[in-house]
Amino acid sequence: MSEENTQEIGSTDDKGLMSESDVAEVFRITPRTLRAWRRRGYGPAHVHVGKFIRYWPAEVERFIADLPPGPNGAREDHAGVSQSTGI
Repeated sequence: MSEENTQEIGSTDDKGLMSESDVAEVFRITPRTLRAWRRRGYGPAHVHVGKFIRYWPAEVERFIADLPPGPNGAREDHAGVSQSTGI
């Protein structure tokens, strides 16, 4: 993944990880919805950093890429996020 793509995804911490808020913004959902996804085993893979949940940008990209095509041929999840989100 290029540095340019990392910048498009949103802010990352000093290890290149994204916060819940960053990922929720990508999917246009609330952090609360993202937490509900995690409890159901849905959504991008995450890691625990101390008491915080963080996401690797590549895992967010992989999750979007693995979504089934929607009716218009674009890959969409249940929040209606298209693969063309700039990630």
